[in-house]
Amino acid sequence: MAVLSFQVLAALAFWIAMSASMIIFNAALLQGFRHPVWLTFWHQSVSSLLVFLLRLIKPSLVSTGDDKDGRPALTFFGALRIGVPVAAAQCVGLIAGNTAVMYISVSFCQMIKAWTPACVYVVGCLVGTQKWSSATAKTLATITTGLMITSVGELKFELYGFIMQCTALLSEGLRINLLEILLKSAGYKLNPLSSVMVFAPVASSILLIIGIVTDPDAVSMEVLHNIGEVALAANALIAFLLNIAIYIAIQVASGLIYALAGIVKDISIIMGSVILMGSPVSGVQVLGYMIALLGIQAYGQVSKAPAKFEMGVINGLYRELKGGHMAQLDPVTPLSVGAAVVSRSGKREANNFEFLEVDDIEKAAEMTHLESNQEDDSIEPPMYRERNGRSDSGSPRADLH
Repeated sequence: MAVLSFQVLAALAFWIAMSASMIIFNAALLQGFRHPVWLTFWHQSVSSLLVFLLRLIKPSLVSTGDDKDGRPALTFFGALRIGVPVAAAQCVGLIAGNTAVMYISVSFCQMIKAWTPACVYVVGCLVGTQKWSSATAKTLATITTGLMITSVGELKFELYGFIMQCTALLSEGLRINLLEILLKSAGYKLNPLSSVMVFAPVASSILLIIGIVTDPDAVSMEVLHNIGEVALAANALIAFLLNIAIYIAIQVASGLIYALAGIVKDISIIMGSVILMGSPVSGVQVLGYMIALLGIQAYGQVSKAPAKFEMGVINGLYRELKGGHMAQLDPVTPLSVGAAVVSRSGKREANNFEFLEVDDIEKAAEMTHLESNQEDDSIEPPMYRERNGRSDSGSPRADLH
């Protein structure tokens, strides 16, 4: 048990460190190299190369099929059919998210990300992957209220940056719902590494075209030299290691521990941006963010069985708590969302993707997570349930590269 505990702590520490490093590193680079399309292209290209090298070394880590379930591997055209629409939405989210940190603080960006479940839910209602529930809407209204208070308390509010971050979240909501629709219909599931293999090459191609058309003069040997070859290499390596960290954390940590670590991660990123980048945080923002976090936790409970809360969310939560059921429910991680899929054998499973926080990937989020390097799941709320001692998503849930 002691060894297992150490493994879990080490894995979660690695994940938190990589996630925080990715976001803060990206934000620092973008202050001098104000070309988010090309930085995102760099992340995706290097990740594509490294994941294919990993495939040569150990193919099972990036497998898209499963012999036990009778699920064949994705074909090239099958990967394109799923990858193009998902990668297109991902690219919009990554560009918008990386643009946002050029105008507003990393801490404020991270607080705004608490709105992710609302974006996934609203987009899901529009495309038919979610059913409207007044109880769920009330919890999302709580999150929104908290974020409104957070925005009012922002000392250096910039409307353009705020719009870009909201655009990134809406794009992520669309991406997650596309995964729900496309993966479920095709009967596939992906882990964080196989997701990189499917989506990163497509995203790289899209970003290359966008970069050539919109910002053709951004990259030169002089510019790259000024940034530093070592800095660029380290930045791209962290983007890839983030996916490795998510993969390992999911394997060794229970759903409860993983979810709680996600909250620690978000707070660590905010504190890191305050300490390392001097991002100002007001007391009003802290209050608003706490309200949003409470709303997210309520959302995780209510969205599991909305009908039980139609007569009142607070009363329903109290009944669950009094009855001792809430301890059995899946905890929620603010920045993750996953897509539920049905395998060819008819077995329902859940894929999660975490925003690869800054580019992301987070992502989001986790039985397949993509952490959005900006930043990581039917998409119900971000939740996990523990099965056989391993973390597994319950309802599809709502962290990009």
